[in-house]
Amino acid sequence: MKALLTTILIASLAVSSFGQAKSKQASVNWGPIHKISKKERLKGIVGYGNDHVYLLYVRYRTLASTKYSIKAYNNKLQPTRESEFELDYKGNSLFFEKSIQLDGKVFLFSSYINKKQKKNYLFVQEIDDKRLRPSKEIKKVAEIDFSGKWNINSGEFKFDYSIDSSRILVYYDLPYDKQENEKFGLHVLDKEMNTMWSREVTIPIKEKLASIEDFTISNQGNVYVLVKKYDKKAKEKRKGEVNYSYVLLGYRENNDQVSELSITLGDLYLKQMGIAVNPEEEVICVGFYNDEKEDELDGSFYLRMNGETGEALSKNYQPFSEDFLLGHNTERFEKKKKKKLSKGKDLYIPEFKTKAIILHADGSVISVSEDSYVTVLTQTTPEGQVSQTNFFHDNNIAIIKIQPSGEIEWSKRITKYQYVRTNDYNSFALFPHKDKLHFIYNDNPENLFAGKRDPYAYLTNPRKSQLVIVTMEPNGEQEKGFLSSSKESKVIGRPVEVVKVSDDQALILGTWGRKNRLGTINFK
Repeated sequence: MKALLTTILIASLAVSSFGQAKSKQASVNWGPIHKISKKERLKGIVGYGNDHVYLLYVRYRTLASTKYSIKAYNNKLQPTRESEFELDYKGNSLFFEKSIQLDGKVFLFSSYINKKQKKNYLFVQEIDDKRLRPSKEIKKVAEIDFSGKWNINSGEFKFDYSIDSSRILVYYDLPYDKQENEKFGLHVLDKEMNTMWSREVTIPIKEKLASIEDFTISNQGNVYVLVKKYDKKAKEKRKGEVNYSYVLLGYRENNDQVSELSITLGDLYLKQMGIAVNPEEEVICVGFYNDEKEDELDGSFYLRMNGETGEALSKNYQPFSEDFLLGHNTERFEKKKKKKLSKGKDLYIPEFKTKAIILHADGSVISVSEDSYVTVLTQTTPEGQVSQTNFFHDNNIAIIKIQPSGEIEWSKRITKYQYVRTNDYNSFALFPHKDKLHFIYNDNPENLFAGKRDPYAYLTNPRKSQLVIVTMEPNGEQEKGFLSSSKESKVIGRPVEVVKVSDDQALILGTWGRKNRLGTINFK
């Protein structure tokens, strides 16, 4: 799941009132603002070239009929061409899933749920650059059979790429009965979207006693799945003792047998982690631990193991520094902390999700994760109508740097608090540039000049946000700068819509309502 991230989103505009905090690391050129019709929705950037960028739009006509269009924009970020089409397979309308660009080719994935046959199909087509639409050749990639299940349990397709992008993994959970073990499907493609191998598997762990935490694919096309394995009951603790362990399941093309390897690091209590595979087929595990088997996180750990035998080749751990543990905290957090401590209650434990594991040629590693989770607010009207609202929490970013020797050089935290109803403008974008890491995200304007120990404010309204960039030096030092005001730019940067086009430049997309705006970002 964690190849080197090659995408970034930045939306930036010079604003005189923040001149003294304007970033010295990057400059942005915005194109004109475009408006779309009320019937259209912008899906995002689907491809780019030397002199163009493609945006995909969808127009809903009726419940059973949907039109798509691709618009090409030139170097001046002005629309030049447009092509409208239907995503169709044998008379059935398809739903856009995602796009992938490899070696200059753009591939579009789409799906179709056949309610009668109880199957969810995934297809892929190459975008014809001249016709600006999907080619007539369409390949069926995978299918999820949900016979005997509700349509709501039709499954979801997820994607990952090998470090060299030569292999694409399509992963999908499969429906299973309560008395059965958990099931999932694996489908491995090459760069031309040809099937290398596929398999539907039942994991060798009893039903309800396994939680799939992560998955990844190697350059050789081997698939690894990280599983949290519980003992007897699906609980973190039983009778005050740790009740789970981590195991690594391995799947290979010409071998029907699954390898099951234990992931351990002495007496440390491994709390959260992500995995990647280097070109030598060694599995990299990076995450957080507790050394007393308590709930809180005490530090970071690193483990490099043989992907076939499970032999530990390098391992290390490091307690958190005071700077990592303290940093900025929100006023709400400080109040809750004092209240809980006074009552002898446990503190909040971050839910760090690994977003990237960057593997360098010299053997050094950088892991980037985010404290991310979703809460649901349920409301009932006096008439008995029930509604639910999702709130997306995307908070602090944790970065761990490992030396080629396997020693953990440092663990650092970038303070960020986002609590928003839509995830279009949440999270962050990562741009590795030379020996630096650039992190770009929407923030509450109150935080720009916050001191190192000052309380931090939540971002709850993206419309009043500002886009900031935090640059991290090789030694872990941070520099924060202002990029853009959503009020001035009239759009909000979307970290989920980013494309890196060269070592020093990225395409950017900002939206708000019916407005959208493309731009370019240059790193210094």
